[in-house]
Amino acid sequence: MSKQHDVNDDLIRFFGYNVEDDAQCLEGDFEAGINNHNASRETVNWDIGFFARDQHVKLKPGPFLEFVRHVGTLMLDVQKFRDARDAGNLHAYAVPEGLMYGNLGIKKLDEYRATKHPHVIPF
Repeated sequence: MSKQHDVNDDLIRFFGYNVEDDAQCLEGDFEAGINNHNASRETVNWDIGFFARDQHVKLKPGPFLEFVRHVGTLMLDVQKFRDARDAGNLHAYAVPEGLMYGNLGIKKLDEYRATKHPHVIPF
């Protein structure tokens, strides 16, 4: 992603909203169909990417609207966007307690939170 930012001089800006709260994640259609016997196993592609694309979320409005406001403050000011990117505050993680910002692609979020103690905006 950083290469893309360099190439386009931040003309295109990327933000991410990761839902890391099980209460906001719902069963996908294919998974539900298999579990309640409305779909057959033969009709489902078992590639993990198939299931990753079939996920439903029921976002809590508070954290999501906070993220949208945050993005809005960074869209017209490229330097403010760059400062937020350099500080690791572009990408949001919806966690059970609220919303936290961090770098893109935090792999082990629980471990990251335990060691880095990022600020979580409570909701």
